Amino acid sequence: RYFLYAVVLSFVSLILLFTRNPNVLLNHILWVVFILSISVILLPYKPYLLYSMVSTCIIFILMTFVATTFKSFFDTYTNFIGMGLFVSLVAIIITEIFLILTNMHNRSLFSYLVIILFSIFIAYDTNRLYYYAKTCVKSPNYPMQSTHLFLDIINILVRQ
Repeated sequence: RYFLYAVVLSFVSLILLFTRNPNVLLNHILWVVFILSISVILLPYKPYLLYSMVSTCIIFILMTFVATTFKSFFDTYTNFIGMGLFVSLVAIIITEIFLILTNMHNRSLFSYLVIILFSIFIAYDTNRLYYYAKTCVKSPNYPMQSTHLFLDIINILVRQ
């Protein structure tokens, strides 16, 4: 019962976050509501949550280090990397739908590919946050921008 409410609340708060509302306080409240609703959704899903959280944190720290160390690379090839990640994400979604429809149960290799993809997304989205921080002059919507990172982390967490 709470699961359904949390799913609806997460979608509503995410949609409202992306409406580019200039109210900074409302954006931060929506961000907290989004995080809490996702937490309620994930609570019964992961039996080995501590292991998954530690390994996800390690991946996040490593990819943030990569994004800051190779910042000029990401700045130079942002469009190319973004398009490659988008095409890869579409391929992952299509493959996931195929695996669900054909009822294939052995998806461990596929899960590793998804973890690698979203690890690269973490570095890319971190670089995008640096870019927005540098170029934004009035009231940046960091909750909206950091939602990308949060979704990357969630996708890695649920695949472990």
